[in-house]
Amino acid sequence: MLPFNRIAIALCTFAAAALLGGCGTNPIAGPAFCGDGGCSDDLQGAFSSLPGLGRIAFVEGAVSGRFHLYHVRPDGKDLVALNDAHDPANYLWPSWSPEGGRIAYVTSLGSSAVYRLYLMNSEGKGRRKVIDYAGAIRAPAWSPGGDRMAYQGVDSAANGWDIFVISLDDTTRTNLTRSPGEDQLPSWSPDGSRIAFQSDRHDGTDIYLIDADGSNRVLLVGGDDSRNSAPSWSPAGDRIAFQSTRHLETVPEGVYFDQYEIYTMDAVGGDLRRHTFGSSQFTAAAYPSWSPDGRMIAFEALEVDPSFLTQSHILILDLESGALFQVPDLPPSVRFPRWSPVP
Repeated sequence: MLPFNRIAIALCTFAAAALLGGCGTNPIAGPAFCGDGGCSDDLQGAFSSLPGLGRIAFVEGAVSGRFHLYHVRPDGKDLVALNDAHDPANYLWPSWSPEGGRIAYVTSLGSSAVYRLYLMNSEGKGRRKVIDYAGAIRAPAWSPGGDRMAYQGVDSAANGWDIFVISLDDTTRTNLTRSPGEDQLPSWSPDGSRIAFQSDRHDGTDIYLIDADGSNRVLLVGGDDSRNSAPSWSPAGDRIAFQSTRHLETVPEGVYFDQYEIYTMDAVGGDLRRHTFGSSQFTAAAYPSWSPDGRMIAFEALEVDPSFLTQSHILILDLESGALFQVPDLPPSVRFPRWSPVP
């Protein structure tokens, strides 16, 4: 599974507006995940007793066909655009620094299809290139200590994607996996000692755990035909959220995209829990990201109509009650939410 290339970002048309409720802002998600009444957008009211909830960075599939970066409060207020709407480059895969003041991302240079790893501050300024690298780079993940970055990269077409760690001080790179399979979407444990990632080196897609030096690889979940991907560590380090098709007995033929739901497991691959129940051949829940206090998970909810017009939303799951909330008033086609690690 190569993120972002399985699902076409469609332009907002009359047909999409009729089905999804409009185009100018992100409508309340349909019955797939929230029931006939839709998701609530009163996140502030529901969690008014909690301390600050931080901010959520996300990718928006612009009408121009380019991908741009934003971040917003979980209640939909104070939307910040991190690049100019007319910028011809793509900006993808945001990752917050441990203190929440900077964001790592990958970007194309002008209209080039080659992506590079960059850093910027949380206002979209002070940009600097981390490395000038001829291979492909995706999905940077900042280490808890702030001195290293994990990412998926390609050094050899024969190996495909591998998991790398780069020093932000001297740009020294280490390939941790060196596998002929596709190793993707790394996520650091909060203590910085381990990295979870997805791989298709066997049947299906599995989630593995590896020490930060590349040793002691362990299979956490998978080993069958199911697809388990996009791991995300909880702030306490005791659980890992991920997306999975393990609820399906077989993968249906002719589906538009993988029918993912959001699951969590403990840090050794046990105590699996399913948290969403809305997937179908036209819906999926993907890319979970934990709130700073570990009580909620933001995720991407995808919906497509029978004419293959796609819209996506950011939903927030309250793990204690199971309630779902939608981040309101966002641009259409919002993808890959990443919650800031600090309030």
